[in-house]
Amino acid sequence: KMLEHLREFALEIEEEERHHNEQTLITVVSDSVSGIMLFFMLAQPSRGRQALFNTISRLFEGLSDIAKAVMIILIADTLLGYHSEEGWTGLFELVLGRYGFEAEEEGVVIFVGIVPVVIDVFFKYWIFIGLNKISPGAVVTIKQIDTH
Repeated sequence: KMLEHLREFALEIEEEERHHNEQTLITVVSDSVSGIMLFFMLAQPSRGRQALFNTISRLFEGLSDIAKAVMIILIADTLLGYHSEEGWTGLFELVLGRYGFEAEEEGVVIFVGIVPVVIDVFFKYWIFIGLNKISPGAVVTIKQIDTH
């Protein structure tokens, strides 16, 4: 009786794991297909894509230098500020959980220690090189705010 109960229990666990693995595989495939389709849609020159980029560009260019600076600082502090460690940890755990993995503490620490720093470097590069060409006044405002 006990052996049959253990066998049934093992079969239930096997079925649950099989279902979990199937769901994870479906998630990986569907996310991959969606990502590839998005890449090709953005990579292909089209009037719709160009209209979207032009609209975003005009919205950004239409802002005052102070509004641009405040928006950039808000985004940077949200993504890269001192308080963002919990957000990056949550994002890492959410993404790993979506694909059926459990986040280990060492991986979380490495991810949180490296990814925001790399993003910060590219963000600062964009501010002082790219943004300087688009809106020099916003760069001056950001530099003034950073000194206070």
